Amino acid sequence: MDINLIKKSLYLLLSVFFFTLVSGCSAFDSEEDTTSESIAAFWTNTSTAGDAPSARRQHVMVADGNSVYAWGGYDGASYLNTGSVLDLTTGTWTSITTVGAPAGRLAAFGAWIDSKLIVWGGYDGAYVNTGGMFDGTSWTATDTADGDTPVSRSNFFAVSTGTQLLIVGGYTGGGATATAAKFNPSTNDWDAMASLSVARYSGTSVWTGSKMIVWGGYDGTNTLLNSGEIYDPGGDSWSAMSTVGAPSARGSTTAIWTGSKMIVWGGYDGGDAGDGASYDPDTDTWTTISAVGAPSARSGHSVVWTGSKMIVWAGFDTGGKFNDGGIYDPTTDTWEALETDNAPVARTLQGTVFTSNYMVVFGGFDAANAEINTGGIYYPGSD
Repeated sequence: MDINLIKKSLYLLLSVFFFTLVSGCSAFDSEEDTTSESIAAFWTNTSTAGDAPSARRQHVMVADGNSVYAWGGYDGASYLNTGSVLDLTTGTWTSITTVGAPAGRLAAFGAWIDSKLIVWGGYDGAYVNTGGMFDGTSWTATDTADGDTPVSRSNFFAVSTGTQLLIVGGYTGGGATATAAKFNPSTNDWDAMASLSVARYSGTSVWTGSKMIVWGGYDGTNTLLNSGEIYDPGGDSWSAMSTVGAPSARGSTTAIWTGSKMIVWGGYDGGDAGDGASYDPDTDTWTTISAVGAPSARSGHSVVWTGSKMIVWAGFDTGGKFNDGGIYDPTTDTWEALETDNAPVARTLQGTVFTSNYMVVFGGFDAANAEINTGGIYYPGSD
């Protein structure tokens, strides 16, 4: 398959949603005390037995403690509305009912709010503005009759505040949009938000605990951006971010929130990027992070925050796909290589989540450009 066709699809249409989420594993006790003594980093395979999800990519992956939900995605022929829940304490999967489930799709956003799995938006051959809420037993459709329901879109910016979803920008099929809305799962209700000053899609976003940061992506003319905006829910307003010292304009990039700063890394800036920077919203300043020992340049990778470090894993460049990565420590501005012994096969468009001290990955698009149902669980080790 022509790599340029793959990249065009990834960058401009079905961009990887690194809302990151997960699946499968072999049995182990994730509540075991792994901090009482030094333990080396290790990988273990996820289970493909029983009710494990079928092969797929660009699916929703969400964690709630020791439960990991994998739902939706694309299997190379069909948009899926199937899924399963992985119990990390037993390593077993339980299927999620499809009765009342949203229509199959890829690149939806997923979150865990109010003891429910929430999925919304994405692409099913057309752009959609539907979704659903799964409470562990049954599905309830998200409201579409509300006048504030967002227009159909994919490649949008989205965060969970813990009580609401914020849906911002994205690609509607006719181009980029600047419109935004917030969803309250407890009332199944949408409310309009102030629009971005610049329509954009396929960038990255984080929730700081009080504000939403949106950065990068493509504008309405498909031009890459290195600008961003910060949303204040209290004032329903957006403010521009400084671009001084910001990373190069790029899309399909990733970001994590450390508790005080946003770290942006990798993506596509006309070529694959292997650099990044941290942003401090209190001072509106960017600081370049070290590239010494960083993973090679790539897009379509996963990032997670462990509570003290950022893990980068998998992805692809023009030469192929990866199953390696790196761990970045913002305190020391240093990288270390990720353990690769027993790591899952190289891939992109995988689901990834960090929960109960483990990074869990599942599915994706492998080196043969085929959807897969394998994965792994990575423990980053303890000192």
